[in-house]
Amino acid sequence: MLIWSAAAAIPVSLTLERAFPTSNNGMKLRGLRALDNARHRRLLNQFSNPDADFPLAGTYDPYVIGLYYTKVRLGSPPRDFHVQIDTGSDALWVSCVSCSGCPKKTTLNVNLTSFDPETSSSSSMVSCSEEICDSDYVSSEAVCSNKRCSYTFEYADNSACTGYYVMDLIHFATAISNTSSHVLFGCSTELRGSLAKNERGVDGIFGFGPRGLSVISQLSSKGLAPSVFSHCLKGDQQGGGKLVLGEILHPNIVYTPLLPSQYLQLKSIQVNGKNIPITLSTLSPSSIFEASHKGVATVVDSGTTMAYLPEGVYEHFVQAIADEIPADSVLGAYVADESLCFLTSDGKEGWCMGFQKLQVQGAGEGLILLGDIALKDRIVVYDLAGQRIGWTDYDSEISEGDVKDEVMGGCRSDEAAEGASGITIGIELSARSPCNVDGSYFDSTKAAAVGGVARDASGNFLFSFCHRVGLCDIRWAELRGVLDGLDLLWSKGFRRVVIESDSEVALDLIKNGVDQSHHVSGLVHQIRSLINQNWDAELVHVFREANHAADFMAKLSHSLPNGLHVFERPQAGLGKILANDLYGYLISRLCVC
Repeated sequence: MLIWSAAAAIPVSLTLERAFPTSNNGMKLRGLRALDNARHRRLLNQFSNPDADFPLAGTYDPYVIGLYYTKVRLGSPPRDFHVQIDTGSDALWVSCVSCSGCPKKTTLNVNLTSFDPETSSSSSMVSCSEEICDSDYVSSEAVCSNKRCSYTFEYADNSACTGYYVMDLIHFATAISNTSSHVLFGCSTELRGSLAKNERGVDGIFGFGPRGLSVISQLSSKGLAPSVFSHCLKGDQQGGGKLVLGEILHPNIVYTPLLPSQYLQLKSIQVNGKNIPITLSTLSPSSIFEASHKGVATVVDSGTTMAYLPEGVYEHFVQAIADEIPADSVLGAYVADESLCFLTSDGKEGWCMGFQKLQVQGAGEGLILLGDIALKDRIVVYDLAGQRIGWTDYDSEISEGDVKDEVMGGCRSDEAAEGASGITIGIELSARSPCNVDGSYFDSTKAAAVGGVARDASGNFLFSFCHRVGLCDIRWAELRGVLDGLDLLWSKGFRRVVIESDSEVALDLIKNGVDQSHHVSGLVHQIRSLINQNWDAELVHVFREANHAADFMAKLSHSLPNGLHVFERPQAGLGKILANDLYGYLISRLCVC
């Protein structure tokens, strides 16, 4: 490359080297293209809702630290507070001056501090009379104490904090500017339980829950941040990682829907690729959480160190682990700190399971809780506006070397995904998002049309479509419906889907292929190519009685102009069909014997 220097009036030569080798060991073209796409999207996002990055410290290892924390700047002048990140709660709170039970020192390599509203020129108290104190924005924890809007938060480990709300500036840096905004947060005057201990002591907790009280919700309501955040927790001994107020972009992220109660549905757990049973029979009858073919209610919580399974599931999980351990590799099992451990055959060391039995009685018995040990070495994206969570492992082929810094915001890990035992544990969070498709043909007009309805893994409506395709036969229309369904799901970002069609003939043509002279060969080729993209797509045959919603849309297409029409809300008449499907109402099928 030649650069002309106007000042020196001489050419300046710079040597360029290839960033990514073209040898067989280098990155594939698909990986480079995905990297470029991710970078372009990130650059464009900087000019709308710029992302704010929070570097993380800490590790998942309970014998080292057992939590991840970051630094947040509050007040005027700005002061730094070290706070644990917690996706399982909503509020940001820090220790207040004259706090009872707040740790004065910590085993972490940080200096603890406390917040003093009197010394911050931008701080203001929230009184009981203010509307914000008596709204769902603050939540049901708000009470009036000493004319101040106060709170008490209780956590799952029986720790608790009490304090009052203040309004003050939070300062953060984006890619294009330094930004500050007034937010509501807590000033805690009393800590109890594990929060009061010097071991792993921090200045507070940074909640990232979905309610209006969370900082991410407050900032997004002002247009200062997108309603999405992401994190990547490094799982090596050094730990750390990054939390982003925005979306970490990666082409392999797969999303699963959030239920209205903010739970996920865990579909399966595998040990060395073998499923362990998660059914009603493995859960307590007193559990309020329903297990079905759709999955088991699951919480993803960065504020929890370990992962917790209901008793019945845990017993099957432990047995599956034991079945995979070679008999000559361990001397036996023992319990340490309430964890099941195995002593290796040399007798010098053991390894302990990070999955624990959930010690909860009553309503929460059927809940599965995934803490840092399940989240480490993964990119996790919390799309609050879209009511979904996405994640992927680090070990993608496009995440080699410095490429990780672009795609994952500086998160990298060189350790294997499996544990010290060499046993790999897989977690499948949801079933595929189904899209029912159908074709329709009118003999009187010789015209064909296509319709389809897409739903999330919980059965909730996502979108529907109609496509009046004109003069063609029913076979062509059935295939066109499959192609339209796949194309729309792909373009909308879904990466784990199933197309359901009542046409066995059409599905057989896709599966077995057709001769190039066949009049549907072009459609079949497009469908097969789209299925082979980098996603999890499946084609399934269903009976006509189970395809009522798609049939409704296909017939509706005849009344619309030619072309594809996509709807974000159910059409009149479709809602009742969707409700019947959601609640499992059966339609009888006539069988000829």
